[in-house]
Amino acid sequence: MKSERREKILQLIAEHEIETQDELTSLLKYAGFDSTQGTVSRDIRSLNITKVKAESGKLIYAAAIGANAEKLQKMSRVFADGVVSIARSSNIIVVKTLEGMAMAVAASIDTLGGDGILGTIAGDDTVFCVIGEAQHGQDIICEFENLIKKHNVRRAQ
Repeated sequence: MKSERREKILQLIAEHEIETQDELTSLLKYAGFDSTQGTVSRDIRSLNITKVKAESGKLIYAAAIGANAEKLQKMSRVFADGVVSIARSSNIIVVKTLEGMAMAVAASIDTLGGDGILGTIAGDDTVFCVIGEAQHGQDIICEFENLIKKHNVRRAQ
């Protein structure tokens, strides 16, 4: 999912002196995230990652401290806490939420969402999430469920 990929990007730029998007894309693929350079470019922009001069003299990627990682964490927590059930019909994923939580869950999907998500529409307790290709629907549902499990494990600790 986008949030996990973005967390990995933040981790990679903290651990390595990465000079190019191609280098970052390669490291992501090695870590199990098969992303395009365009996706990585959008993630860099969204995370407010910039280039800074390293001690070695190279221009490398660096993240804005804390703010974006904290925002992603909060949005994933809103999603995990607000979702009641997830189902799919063709190219629409229907996310049932606690009453009054649909707008917040939709905003979290828009922020965290997967590459195949085209957009969301929220009511009071239901979010329609339109996906680009129906065959990717189950993958997106799995990502949503993994996000919920990840937060439930943290709460139990």
